[in-house]
Amino acid sequence: MKDGLYSITFTTTEGTLGEGACLVRDGTFVGADFLHSYHGTIASDGSRLTVVMHCRRHAAEFVSQMNLPMEFDLHWKGEETTKGFVVETPLPGAGVILRATLDYIER
Repeated sequence: MKDGLYSITFTTTEGTLGEGACLVRDGTFVGADFLHSYHGTIASDGSRLTVVMHCRRHAAEFVSQMNLPMEFDLHWKGEETTKGFVVETPLPGAGVILRATLDYIER
């Protein structure tokens, strides 16, 4: 996986939840969207990715569409694509699968 800046689109079977950006460097990342900031690690075994992400809502007055707590962790699985990578995880308490599509932003 390339180090650099990625655009992120978060979707479920219900549709698009939001968009954000993240910076990947040496197997770690930081990012944000309109509702959350996040950071974590990305590991690859050559074909599959494992991502551990800690999320924090910017402010209590912002309402989560999925009724998520102020802080939570997500454990993603996925794979690299020609543009970046795609990962998925069950959303705690929401009963849906969350998909994140990350596209590398060319310089």
